[in-house]
Amino acid sequence: MNSDPVKALKRALIRECAKAVTAGQYPLVIRVQAECSDAYEPLSWLASQREYPKFFWRSEDGGRMLAYAGAAHIFTNSDRTCVSEQWDTVRQWMERVPSLRCWCGGSFHARIIGPEWSDFDAWAMYIPKIGIERDPASAKWHLVCQLILSEADDGTMDETIAILDRIFYVEDVSAFAPDIVSLEESPSYEEWRGIVGKMLALIDSGEISKVVLARCLRLVLSSPVSPEVVMAKLLEQSGHGFMCLPAPLTGFLGVSPELLYHRRRDRLDTFAVAGTRPRGQDEWEDLRFKAELAASVKDKLEHKQVVDMLADRLRQLCVLAKLDGKGTMMELPNQRHFFQRLRGRLLEGVSDEVIINALHPTPAVGGVPTAGAVQTLLSSEPFDRGWFAGTVGWLSRDEAQMAVGIRSCLIRQAQWYIYGGAGVVKGSDALAEWEEVGLKMKNILDVLYGR
Repeated sequence: MNSDPVKALKRALIRECAKAVTAGQYPLVIRVQAECSDAYEPLSWLASQREYPKFFWRSEDGGRMLAYAGAAHIFTNSDRTCVSEQWDTVRQWMERVPSLRCWCGGSFHARIIGPEWSDFDAWAMYIPKIGIERDPASAKWHLVCQLILSEADDGTMDETIAILDRIFYVEDVSAFAPDIVSLEESPSYEEWRGIVGKMLALIDSGEISKVVLARCLRLVLSSPVSPEVVMAKLLEQSGHGFMCLPAPLTGFLGVSPELLYHRRRDRLDTFAVAGTRPRGQDEWEDLRFKAELAASVKDKLEHKQVVDMLADRLRQLCVLAKLDGKGTMMELPNQRHFFQRLRGRLLEGVSDEVIINALHPTPAVGGVPTAGAVQTLLSSEPFDRGWFAGTVGWLSRDEAQMAVGIRSCLIRQAQWYIYGGAGVVKGSDALAEWEEVGLKMKNILDVLYGR
């Protein structure tokens, strides 16, 4: 390990820039790294940095951890359906530097209209500038720097060296104990009952067979809270999560149990997660809830719809596609769900852009059929989902992990927006679905209540 990873990184950066200038292929695409101490706690390291935007990722198995500050390049778009040129550019850069990483995030609907989401675009792709990464294969930490330099650029290199010189690390991120000043539910329970009734009528008429309705809790706290602290507390419960901070004290973060997909070169894994029951307070209650989920016709239908849709899409994307054994249950600290992994080998030329567009939104966050359910949501929900139930994650040439943006919240200074959804199918009950959404919001509310 380097005794001073910052010095080692600066030397590598200067060396690689000189090589790139000699090669003369502009823009220059550069990535360098230096091994660093495994004593770094990534969220504390991230909170210590002054550069924005910031990004964080911890995979479900805990092996892959990424924490980045600043951006070497940013692509944004107000319409997530109009980003093909941006994808083409990123792919070209990754072909030149296969280890280059890109962070991506996008909204559930094609556009964002809610003012609370003003710091977010419908689609964004970032090439992070400075970060620390944990390689799951070697379990080693590396300090990383990435740069995109145009031929006319004469200041970014000096600016980056200055950023590296002021990298510092504070081990503890301050704790918090805010009070909740106000809480507003959207929709109210009475409005929810009316919306669910409307959805059930559409299901009975055959227009749709499933729709996933969402709720939003808007909380005002007595003081702002560091999103890094919130993320750290969420990780204590779940062990995995994501975070995107476009500005100080502003961010979208969550502990989604659902990966949209995981790609390793041309191998694609995707995951069907649906059906929900709480965990019990003791062993016997837990077993009762587990048996209740196993016997639920409604929850089995919800899960089957997700599996069928993903299997159909994988057959379009892959030369080989199959279910990975039998379905099982995903056991989380507060909930359990039906779970099924699907696998395939991608057809030649199928890119991450194609995969995302094919898989999003799944029936677990949209409905069946997709187009009709999403249009129904757009006209029925009294708030903008923004990035909730959208897509968020990272990619490189040879690997990508994209999560479904659920079990999540939007933080804007002292205002929090907590989101959750539940699937409405034939036989659904408005109160039961309301309570299911409340259960899914519990992990974030528990952070606020200090549990």
